[in-house]
This record gives sequence, structure tokens and C-alpha cells, in this order.
Amino acid sequence: MGENRLVGRSQFVRFNGACSESCEVPSGVIQGSVLGPLLFNAFVSDLPSVVKTNLVQYADDCTIYNQIRSEEDVEALQEDLAHIDVWCANNGMQLNAKKCVVMDVTRARQPCMPRYTVGGTALQYVATQRLLGVHLSRDLRWNHHVDVQRRKEAQTLGFAARNLRGCTQRMKRIAYLSLVKPKLFYGTPAWHPSTKTNTEKKIKVQNRALHIIHGRRIPPPSQQNLLSVPAQLVYNDLLYFKNCLAGVTDYDAMARITPGRVHRGDNLLHPRLQQPSARTNLGKTYLTIAS
Repeated sequence: MGENRLVGRSQFVRFNGACSESCEVPSGVIQGSVLGPLLFNAFVSDLPSVVKTNLVQYADDCTIYNQIRSEEDVEALQEDLAHIDVWCANNGMQLNAKKCVVMDVTRARQPCMPRYTVGGTALQYVATQRLLGVHLSRDLRWNHHVDVQRRKEAQTLGFAARNLRGCTQRMKRIAYLSLVKPKLFYGTPAWHPSTKTNTEKKIKVQNRALHIIHGRRIPPPSQQNLLSVPAQLVYNDLLYFKNCLAGVTDYDAMARITPGRVHRGDNLLHPRLQQPSARTNLGKTYLTIAS
């Protein structure tokens, strides 16, 4: 049954009513098929074995990283790039070096930028890179990510406002909760806004949504039936922390958190937790920063 899905298939291109000649498809899996994810996982299952540094995979996204402290660390990362290039060639694929980039995560004023290559082509250094919907910056600040997401949220909110004129408040609220709010708080446990400025940008988006829903007169917070942006951020952090404690994620949330001082009247089943020590406000804000 599986063999029939992989052989005897053909494809052609249609453009402006004209069709190209049909040609055989010797490889690949039909997009959207039930069998596709299983075959893809089987196809890339041996990729981590060729990497000696660190590799993170999600579907067809692949990221390798290493802590660079010496020339040996640079060579190790370059060797892994070469191994991945060879793996692609052995599996009938060609790695496109133009779509591969390098980002040096550091706050050094003069960062070390060694030359990395794939197939003889030097990889380009970037200051920001999108990874699973989150825009990482080399200095681990989130101004760029917040600005990019705010533009998308504003576009979606404007689209909903134009197409829901005359609709009820309930319909507009549902549109905000289903179309805008998921973008507004996507991945916040990973990039929780560490500055008041970025938090204010999120507040402005939700305030605009409240005006679209209720008009000029926005009801008091107790009647909005909607968490404020700071409250929603805290809720998301607590939910992520709970999932970590329950073993839903691989992250050890208690690695940097210790039980706090016991006060009179405290429930011993739910002890107080001591905030991790950090030298900067950035370190105090993030739950997932290693000590």
C-alpha cells in the first residue's frame, strides 16, 4: 500500500490556462497526506546522529548551535555543517546555502564572527532570525519581535473591523479572541516582554480592539470579561510553569527556583517559591534563562 503512494505519480504546471508536459515524480510524498508525516520522520530519523554539537528539529526546520569559546568550537560547528551537507547529498537532496544563515547570540560590542560555509558557500550573518514564529535577536532583546507581531496584529484587527461593521459586540469579541489574541500572546513564555515599552505596545493593540468591540465608551475592566495584558502575561507564565512541573515539557522549571521562607498560615502543600537571583532585570524576567 505504501509503495503505491510513492511510485507511478506524475506532475505538471498550469499557468494562465497553459499546461506543461507531464513528468514523473521519482521522490517525495503527496502533500497533506496522512502517511506523509510518518514517512518524513522516518526519512530524517538518522540526521541527529551525524551532528556532534547541538541540533534542534521541528518538522522541516533544523537548527544547530554551539557555545563558541575557542577555535575548536568553531571547527566543531563547521564540521557539523559539512556532515549535514553530506547527509543531504546521500539522501538525494541539495542544501541551499542561500537559505542558511548564521546568528551570533551575544552582547559583545565587537563579537567574534568566524566564517562558516556550506558546500563552499559562505553563510550570511543576520541580526534577527525567525524561528517557529518567534523573531530572535542577537542581543536577546524582543523589540524587533514585538514590532513585527504588532504590525500583523494591527492588520488582522483592521481586517476584522472592516468586515464586522454593524455586527454585534459578541461577534466582534469572538473575532478578537480567535484572530487577534492568539497572535498577541503567541509564545510569550519564551519571549515575555522584559521592558515596559514592549508591554505598552501590546496594551495599545488590545485597547484598540476594545474600542472596536464596545465603541467609544469602554466599560470598566471588571465588566470587560477580558484579562488585561499584564494579567494575561502572568497567567501564561503560571500556566507554562504548571506544565513544566507536571512534566508536559522537557524544561526543568525548578532548576533555578528554590522554596522560600515559610510564613505563619502558609499551606505546606503549596510552599512559597523564591525568585531566582539575577544580576540584570533581563535575567529576573525570564523563567527559562539558565543560571
